[in-house]
Amino acid sequence: MTISEANDRLAPPTDPALATPSHARHDVCVTTEPRTRRRLPLVYIVGLLAVITVVAGIIVPRLWTSEGAPGPEWVRVGSLQEVRTKGVMFLSELRAYIVSDPPGTPIALEARSPHLGEPVVYCQSSMWFEEPAHGAKFDRLGRYVLGPAPRGLDRLATIVQEGVVWVNPNEITLGPARGEHDLRPAGPFCSGGD
Repeated sequence: MTISEANDRLAPPTDPALATPSHARHDVCVTTEPRTRRRLPLVYIVGLLAVITVVAGIIVPRLWTSEGAPGPEWVRVGSLQEVRTKGVMFLSELRAYIVSDPPGTPIALEARSPHLGEPVVYCQSSMWFEEPAHGAKFDRLGRYVLGPAPRGLDRLATIVQEGVVWVNPNEITLGPARGEHDLRPAGPFCSGGD
């Protein structure tokens, strides 16, 4: 078969009966590329978004951290000298007390009872923490003394860094277990009973 014969076979039919009707002809070119080629840019976009998310998760918390903070969740309480001068401070934004007993590192105590989560207050006259709702009592360091509480006050992570006291409200340690004690309050209680 010659080239001209091959071209004649490939040429559109000249017989009107064999010709494709004009309404059935399609001038649109249809490509049949593999689906993976169309998905390739989507894979790149998803990968780029994943990288951006990871980088933002690392960088953004560092930008919002207080200057000099040990980490993104740490809250600055004040200077060590200020905390030691006050002895016991209520931190309203954390719902916690910071207690300093020199020469030790200050400790942060949750301002709620481990019994049923009721508020705990510091009584200046007894120098103890009291839970007025059920009468639980805790010494100055949050150790259990009296009442229905199952243990002492829970503690928040506390560190001193470069003379500044920091508290992490998301890092909680259960309070000390009940134990034998011969502790006496410094004075009268602020809420009923002894």
